Amino acid sequence: DIRLPQLALAIRAAINESTGQTPAFLMYGQELKLPLDLMYGPEVEVLDELRSSDEVRAYTERLKAILDSAHESAKENLEIARENQKSSYDL
Repeated sequence: DIRLPQLALAIRAAINESTGQTPAFLMYGQELKLPLDLMYGPEVEVLDELRSSDEVRAYTERLKAILDSAHESAKENLEIARENQKSSYDL
């Protein structure tokens, strides 16, 4: 139970062999910021003020396009993985 949060982070940040994507990317449309990224990576943008409705709308449209593309790619990769697993099983 003590290490459960670290295990969950590792699972969410690991690339799934069948989908070719991380679970985090499929859920959020971006990769997680890992502890090393926060320590040594580029500065993380902090929102000091509320964004305009146009900026929010543009962000949501961009995020939807990214997620749609990621989900389509994952579906294609899952179909390929399914075929590979079936051919291995049906020797």
